[in-house]
Amino acid sequence: MKSHMKAIIAALGVASVMPLAHAVSDDDYAPVTRVTPHVTTVNEPQQVCHTETVPIEREHYWSDDVQFQQVQKCHMVDHYTTRTDGYTVTYVYQGRAYTTEMPYDPGGRVRVTVDVQPS
Repeated sequence: MKSHMKAIIAALGVASVMPLAHAVSDDDYAPVTRVTPHVTTVNEPQQVCHTETVPIEREHYWSDDVQFQQVQKCHMVDHYTTRTDGYTVTYVYQGRAYTTEMPYDPGGRVRVTVDVQPS
């Protein structure tokens, strides 16, 4: 019975110490050394129209009077646009270089989460 009680007390002692051994995380900042945008070029064709004045074909040639009509002519033209889909960011933290993908340009520094765990 005494050895059983010692085991319970020992287990409670270990359990009371365990919360002290959990991981701790904190935020810090690291300087950015390079930012490379991911640029995509997309063609979005557009219809361009203009009006032309053209002579009307006549069936009767006894008159010198020429008549004209307005005709709309359209055609498609290429319209290229570029968009940035994200950034490859390289930064240095405690002497080591890291690279990550980000949806925005972080500027001169990036926030990093430092996770400390007991070994």
